[in-house]
Amino acid sequence: MTGRTEACWEIETPGGERATLPIEVQPRPSLSSLRAALDLSQAGGTLLISSFLSPAIRRELAAREMSFADLTGNVRIMLSRPGLFMETTGATSDPSPLRPQRSLKGAKASRVVRALVDWSPPFRLTEIGARSLVDVGHVSRMLTQLEQEGLLTRKPRGAVTEVNWEELIRRWTQDYQVTRSNAATYMFEPRGLASLLAGLRATTLRYALTGSVAASMRAAVAPAALAMLYVDDRGTVADELKLRPADSGGNVVLLVPKDSLPLEGTTREQDLVLAAPSQVAADLLSGPGRSSSEAEAFLDWMKEHEDVWRR
Repeated sequence: MTGRTEACWEIETPGGERATLPIEVQPRPSLSSLRAALDLSQAGGTLLISSFLSPAIRRELAAREMSFADLTGNVRIMLSRPGLFMETTGATSDPSPLRPQRSLKGAKASRVVRALVDWSPPFRLTEIGARSLVDVGHVSRMLTQLEQEGLLTRKPRGAVTEVNWEELIRRWTQDYQVTRSNAATYMFEPRGLASLLAGLRATTLRYALTGSVAASMRAAVAPAALAMLYVDDRGTVADELKLRPADSGGNVVLLVPKDSLPLEGTTREQDLVLAAPSQVAADLLSGPGRSSSEAEAFLDWMKEHEDVWRR
């Protein structure tokens, strides 16, 4: 990385096998600066210590087989000889940020995130504002924060040239939660999900499937046990599809969004309306049950088919 070794950790096994692990300290590295430094170095045998390492930075370091530790308890140390592997999980957000971190929970933030993910850069500030329908002042403040977090790259004059869309979706779901950020109602389709999908194919009501069912239309994930769909009015949809209220054990979740964004940018597959892939990924990452494992498979599909879903 920077090439500055602050200390060395001497490790010795009971059998007398030894290893030396150089230690480098970086108090608050950004993802972009760290990635650039790693590209120029051979730092695989270094232990990086920091006050806090974001989830995005930890994934980058793990992918490059670099050891790390932060003061909140995020630790991953690997040695091949002698064989050593240690891993613990600490905080997911900085407990002592240099400046207050803006939340990505609200409608405006969600619209900017979707605009950054759904379209391929480069794009100017005004383009992001026009696509997201958010005022450029708010967009500018968000871009500054996301750039500081290493989630996008901008030219000196402000144009966005690169977006780490996968990490941006993950960062979004630190604040956005599908069943909390939307009005969620659990329902029961007694005839099963096949009957629900048949009803959706015949309806003229506006909706967008998300979660496991939407993911299964595009990627190899396990058969869905729970259907989630965005609707304008849950009562109208429930009546037409003959869904029953479910206090527990429901197999359908009707989501009424506070903003129409989840119902925008939809696609049609197998005569069904699906939410945008970026929305589906966020809903899987923040959804109930086994959604997180399905999210990883769906993100893999997105990486392999970026030319299909990204405009």
